[in-house]
Amino acid sequence: MVYQARWLSFGFILLGAAYGLLIAQDQYQPHITAVDRQIDKDIIGVPQSFDCHITWDVVEHKDGRWIPSKTKHFKHFQIQCFEEETLFDMKEKTAQESYSCQFEKLKPSVQYRFAVLGITGSQDTVRSEVAEVVTGHLSATGAEPKIQWYHRLPILSGRTPLQLVGREKFYDRATEAGKIAFWLIWWFFLAGILICTQCWRYMRMSQIFPMDRSLGIGHGYDAIYQRNRSKGFQRILDEWKQIIALANKKVRDHLAGRESLQSLEVEGAGAKFWQDCGADTMNDLIKRIDEYKGYPTTKIFRSGMQNHEINGFHWMKVSEEVDRAIENRASSELDKIRRKSFVDWLWNLGTFAPMIGLFGTATGISSAFGNLERLSTDTEQMQMVQELAGGIYEALWTTIEGLAVGFLLMLIFHYYQNKLNWIYSKWEEIFVDLTERL
Repeated sequence: MVYQARWLSFGFILLGAAYGLLIAQDQYQPHITAVDRQIDKDIIGVPQSFDCHITWDVVEHKDGRWIPSKTKHFKHFQIQCFEEETLFDMKEKTAQESYSCQFEKLKPSVQYRFAVLGITGSQDTVRSEVAEVVTGHLSATGAEPKIQWYHRLPILSGRTPLQLVGREKFYDRATEAGKIAFWLIWWFFLAGILICTQCWRYMRMSQIFPMDRSLGIGHGYDAIYQRNRSKGFQRILDEWKQIIALANKKVRDHLAGRESLQSLEVEGAGAKFWQDCGADTMNDLIKRIDEYKGYPTTKIFRSGMQNHEINGFHWMKVSEEVDRAIENRASSELDKIRRKSFVDWLWNLGTFAPMIGLFGTATGISSAFGNLERLSTDTEQMQMVQELAGGIYEALWTTIEGLAVGFLLMLIFHYYQNKLNWIYSKWEEIFVDLTERL
């Protein structure tokens, strides 16, 4: 009986010790107090990576609440870092004395979860709550932050231009309509940049005219054209001039010394020359100019050559027909360049950007007056003025950005518009020099 009582007492002692350990384990827990971020940005302010500095304390459950504990209950701590919701891509670090740890070179726009495990001398572990971070945004466990697509492509965010000039706070404080205005204006600017690449692609000198060198060097379009134009293409045009001059000479020689001329005699003289050698020579020039196919200039003057070859027998009407063919083809090629380059969209975007900026300013000022109306009646006058002035100051930034983008796009539009005008005038200069001899 005494022997059984001893074993029973020993069992109660073991149960009490286990219960005491369990109570002690539940009473102490690591608690994450801060997640500080150091963001590494590139030259335009886009995040490339960031470091997270985790700080925690040990709290004790006492009198129904958690309070900071001054006792050293845990032997060391193990800090875990999970990438998004996966459990496989995990980083771990161990801290002995300090209550802080740092994870370096984390990826931006990715959700990370941090947890601190307190390990006692008996290797029991107590887990802290989980802290979540997404490139500068900290949230509590259970609040699943939605990672927007523009967090992964910050260049598309309407906040980017203000961040580049250190005024991102105006975007953060803007109304929803104001943020939409910032987004639209920035997208107009990015669309304008894409259109500029199209304009450069289809309007560069080496794309319009056959040139021996694609790199244009010179002061002004005329100097660049004269310096780099294709000598082979120019020889073809010169030989065309020679054919025209020779045809005129043959007609004049045939009719020289006659007192009266009939239109049929003039037509006959021109037709004879064209039948003897003119048509064959022109056909040879058409074959040679095909070596430069693909250029709008080549297509224009090839159409004139084809028309000249067909209508060369009608010496008195050939000039009118060649002029018509070249002018129609030149207008067609110019319209094609406009369509491919989207140059007219620069005008549209540059016109609407300031209007959207004014829309954002109007909504921002309306919101500022609404906030002023909600102030209490005992608010000091200076505070009311500061509240109103601050709201208007922030709202005006949409107009500032809209005007800046509009001015820039309009300048680019007029630059390419002047280039198109020069291209057409150069075509006119070349074919007038040719057809005035017909």
